[in-house]
Amino acid sequence: MDQNNIDLGIAGSLTMIVLTISIGLLLWSFYRRYKRLEKSQSPSASSENNSTGQSPDVVDEK
Repeated sequence: MDQNNIDLGIAGSLTMIVLTISIGLLLWSFYRRYKRLEKSQSPSASSENNSTGQSPDVVDEK
């Protein structure tokens, strides 16, 4: 019995499954990191969208 022969179809399929899962995990990781970076750099939504439509550093003088 010769056990050294491996069906290339199965090996190729397993390789593609592993590569696809790895790329998916990497993309998900980079997306999470990007969203966390974007969230930390942007000001809070309440200070951006105040009722007067002015930026938070503008003082309303009445």
